[in-house]
Amino acid sequence: MSGRIQKIITFLAADSILIGIAMVLSFLLRFDGQIPQDYQPNLVYYIVLSLAISLPLLYWRKLYAFTWMYVSLSEMVELFNVAVVSSLLFYLIYTFFPKSNIFLGFPRSIIVLHYALVFLFLGALRAAKRIAFMILDRSGRHDQETQALVIGANESAEELIRILRKGKQGQHPVAILDDDSEKHSTLLHGVKVLGSISLLPSVVSNYGIKSVIIALPEASRKTIQRIVALAQEANVTDIKIIPNLYELVNNKLGPENLREVRVEDLLGRKVAHIETQEISNFIKSKRILITGAAGSIGSELCRQVSQFAPGKLFLLDYEESNLFILSHMLEADYPSLDIQSIIADVRHEKKLAYLIKKIEPHVIFHAAAYKHVPLMEEYPEEAVMTNVFGTLNAAKAAIQANVQKFILISTDKAVRPISTMGKTKKLAEMIVQTFNERNITQFISVRFGNVLGSRGSVLPLFQEQLKRRLPLTVTDARMARYFMTAPEACLLVLEAAASGEGGEIFVLDMGKPVRITQLAKQLIRLSGLKPNRDIPIIYTKPRPGEKLFEDIFSDQENMIATRYQKIFKTKTTHDVQSKTFLARIEDLKSHIENSSELLKYLGVLIK
Repeated sequence: MSGRIQKIITFLAADSILIGIAMVLSFLLRFDGQIPQDYQPNLVYYIVLSLAISLPLLYWRKLYAFTWMYVSLSEMVELFNVAVVSSLLFYLIYTFFPKSNIFLGFPRSIIVLHYALVFLFLGALRAAKRIAFMILDRSGRHDQETQALVIGANESAEELIRILRKGKQGQHPVAILDDDSEKHSTLLHGVKVLGSISLLPSVVSNYGIKSVIIALPEASRKTIQRIVALAQEANVTDIKIIPNLYELVNNKLGPENLREVRVEDLLGRKVAHIETQEISNFIKSKRILITGAAGSIGSELCRQVSQFAPGKLFLLDYEESNLFILSHMLEADYPSLDIQSIIADVRHEKKLAYLIKKIEPHVIFHAAAYKHVPLMEEYPEEAVMTNVFGTLNAAKAAIQANVQKFILISTDKAVRPISTMGKTKKLAEMIVQTFNERNITQFISVRFGNVLGSRGSVLPLFQEQLKRRLPLTVTDARMARYFMTAPEACLLVLEAAASGEGGEIFVLDMGKPVRITQLAKQLIRLSGLKPNRDIPIIYTKPRPGEKLFEDIFSDQENMIATRYQKIFKTKTTHDVQSKTFLARIEDLKSHIENSSELLKYLGVLIK
């Protein structure tokens, strides 16, 4: 017999006994401790009738499916509703048979007394385990656990504290801080809000705090920076944070979600409201193809798309090892999802056309691209073949297969490009706009800046240098970049794709650009070290193709707000409808063998 069935039988038996006791007590209360002899023979019938009414209702309202440890107010409300409905049904039966031998002279007040007691007894049974743990909690059961300070007195903090106080997480919340003065001196599950966040160092000292938990899912980067600085000032090294809301899509908050504060929390924390229902309507039950699936952006897109139940997910990449790892990870996380991995290179036009025609995807996310600026300066022919002709091949194949939407993942480096990589991505945007004007498939570009933590980006480089206690190398003290985390960027891509009608270039609002020097300093501080004392920062010089500053719109583009936070759109004024444009793109192939001629012709094409 399974544990679940055994629990249901146990509670059915306990409820039956308590309902019977409640009936006997209701008569004793009604008649001053003595049950009149006239009612004694029928007492068993009253109990049986009450059981016949109440037990099915309790089962129907899922009051045997609860978790004993986590019984909450919602279960109590359901129990109250069952008691009310049961009393009404009992009363209806009584009114239909008022003169029967069973109900002759039956006092109606018994019904009210009985079901009031039923609610109290059954409620007490369900709350017993939680009450016992609360009593144990007050008796010092957490003495061996880490004393934790929670920052924030909100719904997230309430949920987190409720779970942490169960005593199985290794952390025991003893105090709360919040800048909202109206919350000061209030209690969350017995934990007091002592005052504002500025009190953090003194609270750490007075309460023996060893861990700080930031329960502010939508806090600004300045707030996170301030809390981390105060905690470090108080010599607290265990600083954890609950995830952003976009990290919790389809997931509930729990202690397992707590993670260390990362540098991205300090660089940009405010999260847009994302219309996940619209994304779900767009993705659900559709066949989705993601090219470049094993890359940093492609793999995150795969994870985000998987949450919205596509009909089938196709992962296309030429990098077999990372694709293998990704597919197995997705299969483990989404066992009911139909996933197919495809080893292919977007540069192979005929094979790509055959594959896309065969699988007939509804939507293609084209993330396959070379992205590393200095390397593409050295190998421009590779950038052209993948970023330009790979996009051209995928776009042609999408049209031949009657794909509904084609979404190009672009970059801010396509704006006023000076690098080979930026120029090739600009051409990719122009290609999909050209195709959008002439075909059923809706072609959309989504442009954003640097993704924190993506392979080959500055953050992993800094982390590796820091791990080896090497100086952090920054190109120029003035250099700044737009940053966004991969999960938020990909969710915004999905939202833009869902709403796009074709021809748009969607631009994600990356906030304010961050100086690379600031990123380096924040990372050093998060490691418990001091910049330029423990770890030096040294400056080199810009590498070929690098800008000091990036843009998200060009002078020829007008920024148009959309109904979504953090998403803008534009339609370029470039004449991409020219009949000769695609022919000129094809001419690039004739210059592949000559890098200088290739770069010269590339510059001509994007003007």
